[in-house]
Amino acid sequence: LIEGFARTCDRAAGLGWRCDLEFIPFWGLPDLETAWKIIKTADRDNSGLVFDFWHYLRGKPDPALLDTIPGDRISTVQIADADATLRPGRSLLDDCIFHRVDAGTGGFPVVELLQQLHRIGGLN
Repeated sequence: LIEGFARTCDRAAGLGWRCDLEFIPFWGLPDLETAWKIIKTADRDNSGLVFDFWHYLRGKPDPALLDTIPGDRISTVQIADADATLRPGRSLLDDCIFHRVDAGTGGFPVVELLQQLHRIGGLN
């Protein structure tokens, strides 16, 4: 997977394009750790992360890991809010598609996460 991603980045670089990975808890790249390992190991300047609050907080949130990621490797931030925990009987897919709410109206630590992203330079 890492070698394939690196080759894709190389081809894209020739066209002036970026290759950014978005981790999604219910798909093949389930969390920040997995996506960052691919990006870091591939070591291509035109690669980075799409950082979605819902995906991060419903995946395996790791504030210590996030603090180690250079902010310029985060290309896109999607702010989202939802219940603080997944409700019993609700699937991740259902929660992701139908139960997001406006930022600040759910139980996610939106302000704290924005502050952390700002601190590492991930909001530029």
